[in-house]
Amino acid sequence: MIFPITAIAAIAALPTAFAAVPYHGGPVVSNIEITTIFYGTGARFQSQINQFYTAIVNSPYVDWLSEYNTPTQKIGRGRLLTSFTETSNIQTHMVDNTDVHNYFVNLVKTGKISPNANSYYALHLQQSTKVDYVWYTNGVPNTCSTCSGCGAWHTFIKLADYGVNIPGVPYLYYGILPDCGGSSYDAIAISHELHETITDPAGDEAALAAWCDLNDTSGGEITDKCEFGPSSGSVVGADGKTYTVANSWSNVLNKCIATNPNIKTTTTTTTTKAATSTTKAVTSNATTTTKAVTSSATKTTTTTTTTTKASGTTKTTTKAPQTTGSTTGACSTFGATQCVNHVQYQCAYYNGNTLTWGAWGSC
Repeated sequence: MIFPITAIAAIAALPTAFAAVPYHGGPVVSNIEITTIFYGTGARFQSQINQFYTAIVNSPYVDWLSEYNTPTQKIGRGRLLTSFTETSNIQTHMVDNTDVHNYFVNLVKTGKISPNANSYYALHLQQSTKVDYVWYTNGVPNTCSTCSGCGAWHTFIKLADYGVNIPGVPYLYYGILPDCGGSSYDAIAISHELHETITDPAGDEAALAAWCDLNDTSGGEITDKCEFGPSSGSVVGADGKTYTVANSWSNVLNKCIATNPNIKTTTTTTTTKAATSTTKAVTSNATTTTKAVTSSATKTTTTTTTTTKASGTTKTTTKAPQTTGSTTGACSTFGATQCVNHVQYQCAYYNGNTLTWGAWGSC
């Protein structure tokens, strides 16, 4: 959720680092499509940040998140969709759940962005702009600001609350990424929010939580669990370069990782499809604006398999056999799979803290 600017900011609420992260039924982001928005002409490191996103989102850093598939969604690689610099009406102080919401809603209503279920808008601030994050405890508001108590965070907007109706797209997912100084961009914060957006994009609302530990007061999402170490690792990106990234918790390996060597990408299929969508935005004074947006979208499908190393140098691929057995109720081994009548079932935390079988694919 919130990436603290120092470990001290959350030392009073150490995460339950060795507890499995359960699934609560909410959405994940299957193939993330990133739009970077550099807020203000003073926003730094634009080309480097775009290169970073492009490299890591199409790499093993995303492949292993397939362990956080859900019964209805599978997680695979994504892409950097587009990027632009915001130069109009730049503010130096914004509040997240008012000013930032209004900013993004205006971008939708004016047709500057067209969100879909995979969209993630990474708002990279210039140094002179700060944003306040507000949350409530027993009805009492609490506030922290970027670079002063809070670092980066990700959250979402319920579009219908602002009169925006996009079929199949009830939410807009975004991240707040400040520039707190320094000689380089903050790769750890960027990758932290990326991983958590993929696995728990709407987790700020408990009813929409996906993969997170609601009992963990440090945040409880998969990257929050690793803030106190080991907090970072490395990955070879799509461009062949090595990048430092935030580690995230793996339920399967029971530790903090950047990549899982047992997850190997085997095939990638790319198709291009032209799509026309209509966005209908209704403002509070009952004025209706209809805008048709035609775009060409590239869909990338990545197939991954889990391999286990045998003795010597031979690798064997483990595939779920066609079996018969219980496909409902409790199970005992997290990540175990079984194939029954060509439906693949996985043992996972689908509802709270109890391991149960859930259908999540075909076999």
